[in-house]
Amino acid sequence: MPVFGFKTIDAGEQALIRNHRGEAKAVSGPARVTLWRSKVEKLRLYYAGEGQYLEVNQRNGPRLCLTGPTQLFLNPIDHESIHIKESILVSANEALVVYSAGQKIYSKDGAEEENSFERKVLYGPIRYVPKPSEWIHEFCWHGEDPGDKTRKIKGALKFQLLRVIADQFYYNVPEVRTKDDTQITVKLMVFFELVDIIKMLDNSHDPIADFINAVCSDTIQYCSSLSYEEFVENTSQMNELSTFKQLTSRAVNFGYRIDKVVFRGFHSSDALQSMHDRAIHERTRLRLEADTEDHRQRTLDLQLVKEQERSAKERELELEKEEHKRSMEREKHAEKLRLDGAVEEHKQKQLDLQLLKEAERSTRQRELEKEHDQHNRQMEREAHKDKLVEKQELSEASVAEKRRMIEIEKEKVKIEKERMDGLKAISVDVTKVLVAECRAPDKTLRIETSEGATALHVHEQLGTGREVSETC
Repeated sequence: MPVFGFKTIDAGEQALIRNHRGEAKAVSGPARVTLWRSKVEKLRLYYAGEGQYLEVNQRNGPRLCLTGPTQLFLNPIDHESIHIKESILVSANEALVVYSAGQKIYSKDGAEEENSFERKVLYGPIRYVPKPSEWIHEFCWHGEDPGDKTRKIKGALKFQLLRVIADQFYYNVPEVRTKDDTQITVKLMVFFELVDIIKMLDNSHDPIADFINAVCSDTIQYCSSLSYEEFVENTSQMNELSTFKQLTSRAVNFGYRIDKVVFRGFHSSDALQSMHDRAIHERTRLRLEADTEDHRQRTLDLQLVKEQERSAKERELELEKEEHKRSMEREKHAEKLRLDGAVEEHKQKQLDLQLLKEAERSTRQRELEKEHDQHNRQMEREAHKDKLVEKQELSEASVAEKRRMIEIEKEKVKIEKERMDGLKAISVDVTKVLVAECRAPDKTLRIETSEGATALHVHEQLGTGREVSETC
């Protein structure tokens, strides 16, 4: 134990600090610890992931079951041990029987007598994590012999998850004696289904063993009332549930239902089996010979029958050929007559069609000529109307032009009058204004001469601005 020192505890770690007085303290990182006559003990981390849980055994307290994902440091002061365990997965066709401690029971004087326990059945699909006060029922039943599936061994089948679907098992009932003291081994297959788990838990600790005992009892009881030959002839009764009354009634008593029992055969002693095999071989041989002879006779009968049928068919074919030939000739003659009639009818139709076409053509020509004449007359009327309209439009245009010129002259006179009135109003000499505006002479005489001829041209200028030339 060092006297003085320092210690670093990283993040995600935990340590236990013990001093010289025996005291202990848990420190979680990150931390820097000063040590004085103390020592450091790092704690181990336990982690439970998805589908796991931590089983914590405490020193002073009950056992804890922490469902993952979680983590916990093993502190030796508080914890005895920590175990990482897998959760129990219960599928849809399975069930889990769980016991838990209930309330305490007290006597009349107040003294504690015992604890009461509660039993519950959990059906899948679930993921189960046991609680501290719970434990799971362990089943220990008869199971199959690894070397022989028809032989059952006590305690060979150990499990916690109970299957609640239909199941089956093989079993051979040995040393069964018939009425004539023949020893045989009966081979069976039993189909069963669990229907009431609580009833099974209350009434049976090993249902497979109960099934085996009941099926052995029923098989021995049935075979003891029959001789060997009777048993061989009535083996089909071993497939009936009515033969196994004890098995079905016993299964109902502890919560099971027997669906079916299948007889898989039987086995006797080697000598008897050899004799039985030889007898079966002989019976089979005789039956095969009889079947062969019967088949040969049926084949001969079938040949005769087929020959008769074949001859009858041949006669029927000949008759059908003759009938077909006559039918073809009749049809050929009828077709010829039909074609001749069709040709004559076609010729007559052609003649009628020609006459009809000629009549239609002449009628059409007359209609076309009539339509042509009507069209010409209509065109002439339209042309005459157009000429009349054109003349009327020209006359209307001339009248409109004359009216427009008159209006223009009236407008000019009006404007000139207004101008003169305006000049008079401002005391202007109107005569001087008119003389000044008409400086151009009323007539102009121009004489042009040329060699060999003399001509005089008089040009008269009208008021409208146009010139008129005269030659003298």
